[in-house]
Amino acid sequence: MVSSLSVRLQPLRSGAPLISEAEMAHIDAEWTKWRSEWIKRRKVFMTFWQLATDALPPQEAASLAEDLGVELDTSEHIALERSQLCICARSNPLKRKR
Repeated sequence: MVSSLSVRLQPLRSGAPLISEAEMAHIDAEWTKWRSEWIKRRKVFMTFWQLATDALPPQEAASLAEDLGVELDTSEHIALERSQLCICARSNPLKRKR
């Protein structure tokens, strides 16, 4: 058992790359694709949520969100959005889509 685990750890000890450059590029492309999709969906939701709750007092809007099970961004989500992981993935926000 120990020998089989030792064999599995050998690539880590030797410093060999665990995934290829092609796999890393694929993972980065998927991350960028799905993160941009999430950003678009969050923007649409926030627009509709603002329209729906515009006439409500803040307490009622919070109560409605709780009743509907809406989970807004927490401080952890905001910190992640400001982290290096998400900053590197951003494209130029001023660039026009064609």
